[in-house]
Amino acid sequence: MSPTTNIVAVIFLLVYTIPSTELKLFHRRSALTAIDYRLNNDVIPTTYNLELILDSGFEKTKEFKGRVEITFSLKPGVVRTFKPIKLHMKNITLDGHHGITLRSMYDNTNLLGNISKPNDQLEMIILQPREMLTNTQYILTILYTASFQSNLQGFYLSSYLNGDKNTEWLATTQFQATHARKAFPCFDEPNLKAVFHITIIHPKVYHALSNADVQSIS
Repeated sequence: MSPTTNIVAVIFLLVYTIPSTELKLFHRRSALTAIDYRLNNDVIPTTYNLELILDSGFEKTKEFKGRVEITFSLKPGVVRTFKPIKLHMKNITLDGHHGITLRSMYDNTNLLGNISKPNDQLEMIILQPREMLTNTQYILTILYTASFQSNLQGFYLSSYLNGDKNTEWLATTQFQATHARKAFPCFDEPNLKAVFHITIIHPKVYHALSNADVQSIS
């Protein structure tokens, strides 16, 4: 019988009083933090056209490219807004200012003004339109590069040895509950559901599998 080691965790509980003024300040900060983590947009997404590009050698570079096209409209009851648009994203590099465009469904003019630096703590980026958004459909297009995750979240890489002792690689997605933002910029909140059209571009030696119906293979 192998020896058994008993591990005992000792927890020290420190009790002290907090002045009422500090307690109120703590509550205000906690409430602010909770609000900051929510998108709180005046817009809702309707459709995502997502393109994930795996170049030859992605197993070594551990990177992939992406292009997401998000169609959205204003929330019911909102006629016009100048509020910033908040999107979730984490560990994603945008392809510069030129890689993001915002336009009306019926006009190719880029309506995007300022773009904030991605906030790693809040896991989001903030986009400011240059003019008032009205009650029509808009298309937000973002080009980006990202690293594969290694913790079974988002878009991650894993591998195994086949019968010939050769390494086989898999690129897999796990978007629940809030891991889609690690694969592409999105409105990553459960109440903001939308229709997805996904294209996977990969080397010929690999196969793409999906739990959705395949529309075409080329």
